[in-house]
Amino acid sequence: MSDNVKARANGMLRYLFCVIAFARRLTGRRAGIALAIGLFGVASSGWTPAVAQADLAALGPRLEALLAEGKVDEARRLLRENLGNDVQAGLNVAHFEGVILMRQKRYEEAIAVFRQVLNIDPNFVPSRVELARALYESGQTEAAAFHFDAINLGADDIGLKRFAQGYLERIAAEKPYGFNGYFGFVPSTNVNRGTQQTTVTTDFGTGTINADSREQSGIGFAAGVGAFRNVALGNGGSGLSFAGSIDLKKYLNTTAYDEAAFSATASFTQKWKNHAFRIGPTGDVTLQAWTPVILRYGLSAGAAFQVGPKTAMTVNLTALRQDYLTQDFRDGWLVSASTGVRHLLTPSLAVGAGVGAVFERTDTAPDLSHNDVWIRLHADKEWSGGLLTSAFVKYENHTYLDSFAVFFGFRDPRVDNRVSIGGRLAHRRLSWMGFAPQLTYEFTRQFSNIAFYDYMSHDVGLTVTRNF
Repeated sequence: MSDNVKARANGMLRYLFCVIAFARRLTGRRAGIALAIGLFGVASSGWTPAVAQADLAALGPRLEALLAEGKVDEARRLLRENLGNDVQAGLNVAHFEGVILMRQKRYEEAIAVFRQVLNIDPNFVPSRVELARALYESGQTEAAAFHFDAINLGADDIGLKRFAQGYLERIAAEKPYGFNGYFGFVPSTNVNRGTQQTTVTTDFGTGTINADSREQSGIGFAAGVGAFRNVALGNGGSGLSFAGSIDLKKYLNTTAYDEAAFSATASFTQKWKNHAFRIGPTGDVTLQAWTPVILRYGLSAGAAFQVGPKTAMTVNLTALRQDYLTQDFRDGWLVSASTGVRHLLTPSLAVGAGVGAVFERTDTAPDLSHNDVWIRLHADKEWSGGLLTSAFVKYENHTYLDSFAVFFGFRDPRVDNRVSIGGRLAHRRLSWMGFAPQLTYEFTRQFSNIAFYDYMSHDVGLTVTRNF
């Protein structure tokens, strides 16, 4: 390392230490803000410190003893004496300040510290562990479970894995029931999935597609509420789970595309350390333009388990009876099956894939019966600086089993091929009261041999999330 680089590194480290020292002299929220500013100064300088090596492990018991005796300044001094004077040491010092705040039960300030450390280095596992603990202690169990799940999946150390599993079990035991909700802004260039084509060709010639079948843009608002109740059956991991939800979508200046859905499930569940299974009845009712359209009911089953180091897998199967309340000719049944795999490449980078199939059959309209298959690839990344991103690409094929409408001049069965690309963005710095705004985007292009179903859509969503 050149003298100039060394001087720069030492200068940044001294700056970080000065800000941390200043933060300790403040109280309440001001301390968290001061430390956040200091960490931002290091991150914006272009340095991205890596996780320090485990050569400080022997200091752990000594630091723990000093903190237990209330000798905070002596513990700080001991840590600094053994860290040396390099840029990577700054993360350990900042992390230790968060640990001190945890000891003082100043959980919100500790959360701010650990999140700022992860802003600089999202692979700094000690701060992710302490962030999960701080979220749990402050009552933010949903966000805590999100991080403990990631720790459990990604941990190489069996002790750390059991530590995360213990907290997940505690969260489940301490919260046998709960409520959740969401609200979002959902503009779309094609709310009705109408075609952008203007004409359609049949055996009888070429015709003009009417306005109602053309794409319609709209600005909508989505909202929903849900509730769950879990009942343990003994101490063997068995239980019963009940859940219900209401989801609404309202568009400006029209009711034609408004939607509402009411759903409920009841499941027998069995959980082990790294595996879970569920099975039970499910049902839902959907309204379109505030008119009941379809009632579905049946059976759903699923399993989740780890299949290897840092790799989790899910399997889901659902069979439903479909009763269309205003279109009896569409009554029938539907079976869907899917499986997905998620793998952590690093604590801040996960990739995954999923495949699935849907089989829908109508009782009296074979032209509406179809077989679908799909495949989806996705990646989730936490970046230095606090940016959280997710991206996906999905391909679907929908093949119908009979001629679309011979009497209208369509002899061939309908075949749709759909491609979707999208993602979401959030940022740790843009948060308030434990929530961060999340921006989603999806582009969809469907190619169909029936012009009515050939469409394109751009969909945007703005919601909030606790998973950061």
